[in-house]
Amino acid sequence: MNPLIQEGLAIFKPDFYPNGHVIGLSKGGYIYSAGNTLVLYKGTPYESIEDLLEQEPLAIHHFGDWVFKEEKEWVVTRTGKEFLYSFSNLHKIPRKAKYRC
Repeated sequence: MNPLIQEGLAIFKPDFYPNGHVIGLSKGGYIYSAGNTLVLYKGTPYESIEDLLEQEPLAIHHFGDWVFKEEKEWVVTRTGKEFLYSFSNLHKIPRKAKYRC
């Protein structure tokens, strides 16, 4: 699905992707990014990761200092319109048996 790669690591956090970016497919559904981002870095608010990294290119090395006030989520859908579940980190990813797509 063309994940973003930073220093050899795939980035899974949906805030790094544009709204609607599909990260997973199945026969009957998919998982896409949706929502808004608001992150504080050094006291400055940024409404996108792109803006943050454009203004502060080395900020990725200080990811632990980022304060997310609003985060995007991965949305699980069966039809593209039928909402099933959403999650923002891998620990909350749904199990296949729970949501049939």
